[in-house]
Amino acid sequence: MRIVSPASPPSRGGVARGVELLKSWGLRVDLGEHVFDRWGYMAGRDEDRGNPDGSAGRRLTSTASLSVEGPRGGD
Repeated sequence: MRIVSPASPPSRGGVARGVELLKSWGLRVDLGEHVFDRWGYMAGRDEDRGNPDGSAGRRLTSTASLSVEGPRGGD
């Protein structure tokens, strides 16, 4: 499970709690490259939020992703 933040920036504590919950279900969890980026009220620059997992040009190993926060910037 890859955690991404395509809208508003998440709190580190909230993400940590979510990661622990997902791991307790037996899931492997990793954080997208830009999950904690901040650009004004947005979760990073447009080009990074458009590719929140940092996967450009490389193969993903995750079979699912989970978006955190929102809805600002998620249009």
